[in-house]
Amino acid sequence: MRLPRMTTRRWMLAVAAVAILLGLVVETARRRREYLHRAAHHQELSLRNGSIFGEGVMIRYNPTTRKSDMTSLRKIEHHERLAEKYRQAARFPWLPVEPDPPEPGW
Repeated sequence: MRLPRMTTRRWMLAVAAVAILLGLVVETARRRREYLHRAAHHQELSLRNGSIFGEGVMIRYNPTTRKSDMTSLRKIEHHERLAEKYRQAARFPWLPVEPDPPEPGW
């Protein structure tokens, strides 16, 4: 059985199909990198390295600014949830991701 002749039209279709597949692969990899970056950012914001001060408030030392700052435990838990959400999104970057909920106040 002979293969069909590769006409200009068929070559154009083949190149278009390969371009679409490569575009999907590149976009999926870009989204995965973005989600991993967001997960690392929220993980950094949620680190619980501090001492609890009062009800629901934590004092943490920030090595970047070399200062102590106060944060609420609700904010820490909020960032932990967002870090997990983006780690999950990085595993399946082709699925849609819901918008982030607003950050809780004190």
